[in-house]
Amino acid sequence: MRALGLAHHWQRLLDEQWAASVAEIAEAEGMDVTQVRRVMQLTLLAPEVVERLVGSPDAVLEKVMRRSCPNAWSDKMRVLAPPG
Repeated sequence: MRALGLAHHWQRLLDEQWAASVAEIAEAEGMDVTQVRRVMQLTLLAPEVVERLVGSPDAVLEKVMRRSCPNAWSDKMRVLAPPG
């Protein structure tokens, strides 16, 4: 769940212009830009998906981050949400 929190924190840094780019965040965190982008994709999940992931003790966000994410929230629910 730390990844989910980091994703939203980093997005807030960009939104409030505390960081100029994903590359700047990656450098500050000592991470690869690709890793930061992958984590930040979690900010695009439908709220229902996030609820299910948070409520699922065996949820592995790494699996969610590696899957391609559909644009429509209803499709995200079907593809990404763990059964529940």
